[in-house]
Amino acid sequence: MKKISLYILILSATLVNAQVNGTLDLTFNTTGYNLININGNDNAQAIVINSDSIILIAGSIGTAGNLNIGVKKIFPNGTPDSNFGTSGSFTFDFGGFSDFCYDIAVQSDGKIILVGAASITAANPDFLAIRLNADGSIDSTFGNQGIVRIEINTGEDYARSLVIQPDGKIILAGYSNTPGFSFKNAVLVRLNSDGSLDTTFGTAGISILPVSLATEDIESIVQISNGDYRAVGKGGTTSIQNMIIYGILNNGNIDTSFGTNGYISNTSLEFAYDIKERFNQLYIAGKVNSSGGIYVTDINGTPNATFGNNGLAMGNLNADLVYLTIQVLQDSTIVVGGSTTISFLVRDMVVAEYNADGTINANFGTSGNAIINTGGFEDANDIAIQQDGKIVGVGLSSQGSGNDMVVFRLENQIITSSLNATKNYLSVYPNPIIANEISILNNVNKNLPYLLIDLNGKLIQTGSTDGKIEFKNNLDQGIYLLKILSNGQELRFKIVK
Repeated sequence: MKKISLYILILSATLVNAQVNGTLDLTFNTTGYNLININGNDNAQAIVINSDSIILIAGSIGTAGNLNIGVKKIFPNGTPDSNFGTSGSFTFDFGGFSDFCYDIAVQSDGKIILVGAASITAANPDFLAIRLNADGSIDSTFGNQGIVRIEINTGEDYARSLVIQPDGKIILAGYSNTPGFSFKNAVLVRLNSDGSLDTTFGTAGISILPVSLATEDIESIVQISNGDYRAVGKGGTTSIQNMIIYGILNNGNIDTSFGTNGYISNTSLEFAYDIKERFNQLYIAGKVNSSGGIYVTDINGTPNATFGNNGLAMGNLNADLVYLTIQVLQDSTIVVGGSTTISFLVRDMVVAEYNADGTINANFGTSGNAIINTGGFEDANDIAIQQDGKIVGVGLSSQGSGNDMVVFRLENQIITSSLNATKNYLSVYPNPIIANEISILNNVNKNLPYLLIDLNGKLIQTGSTDGKIEFKNNLDQGIYLLKILSNGQELRFKIVK
């Protein structure tokens, strides 16, 4: 009996290690990631997960000088929906020159908003918003047959981020280059729900922020609880750039009570790429020197002295690192994504997890970092969090002569351990399965409800453990996920046949 108990402990520890938070989730396309080639050089810039756990990814596709917009719908098992858009993709080419998509969001009615830039000529892109129906067809009731194009200046205009307000209005934020690229201005646009300009915002719907720097931009924007906005980007001179945090009123005017004349220029980060608001705190992802950084302030821009070093936490990789995207979980855990350059020819996607105080979570991945390498030169541009806590990320992976969109999913969940003997002692054996059944050992001496799911997300069997699980049909060889509900927690085991 002692030998059996020891075997169970060893086996349970093995199962836990097989599902360490920060490792690729093998129930997602069997490898944990999917490389998607729509047309040539494809780059996924943005991700959103809708209320049905469907993943939508968006970015640019095509060839240099003639990039187009591409959107894919991904099922929870990691495979694309072949019925989305046309032949499984929504693609958009405005006029023969390069078009870009930088952000995506889903309305409460399931319609999809894309923002970026549409090029009239090779050197004159304008703000762009597109609305799609849930099936990937263009929504002709929005703007001009589903498209809104806004010229800010005669130079290059890029919408980099969007917010769908509770009232259905849509905020686009980005920047406008003046001709000759001498100056760059931070810009916001607000649209009504039908795509028309909201003339109560800024000047006839457009707000060019009066920031007294030679150049500034907006990379990301959020709406805070009082209806105002906070945005981040970078600014300064053409040779020296620092993080900029903007305070913006709901009417589009800069909030002069925020920082100095409405903005904060801060050297804690050289570049700020993403911002989220949670618990009346601002969480900002970016880069300083050669390392990724997270900067946390209150809603007024005052650094959180209890986080990291006066509000700043730095990455712990011994390599060039940048954080491009950030998410904050309900327990104040912080997840960031980006890329790490190990050498001139080696760049991998990276996801890191931090505790609420700014220390890195050493139990995530390897010393707090998940390095994702799909065989190419890679960036993780955006991440989203599923309802079960798993992390889904998107970016690009160079593959041969072009780039592919890449979408990946990481484990980030509660994993059962037999060492938790006081509450959830649970063991599954033998594993790999020898006969057509497995035994369940638990310390509460009762039957527990379970689900057995294959790697495609298909439900194979459900029932109650009854001390063991006998499979109604012979299982095919492969990997399965067993979910058991115990003490209000969903406990998960990887089962091998």
